[in-house]
Amino acid sequence: VSPFHLLKTPQPPILAICSTVRRDNACDNAKRFASKAQSSGTDVEVLEINLSHRDINAKLGLNKAYTRSVEKFMRGVGPTITNLLN
Repeated sequence: VSPFHLLKTPQPPILAICSTVRRDNACDNAKRFASKAQSSGTDVEVLEINLSHRDINAKLGLNKAYTRSVEKFMRGVGPTITNLLN
């Protein structure tokens, strides 16, 4: 079952990271998912990254701007996560 079809009630915050270099419009799909999640009361952020899907996974922690964006989202989740990042 697709996560898209399970979004009927509020969920924990979601960070949807998508590749702007993929040919299959990954970011358009992420935005549709975010819109559906938001309509169910879920906080969602879409982070569009100019990296391949593989590099999105491999470069987290290495690419300073990308990593800062992910950590900014994580800090907004709550104090427990914020403390782990500090």
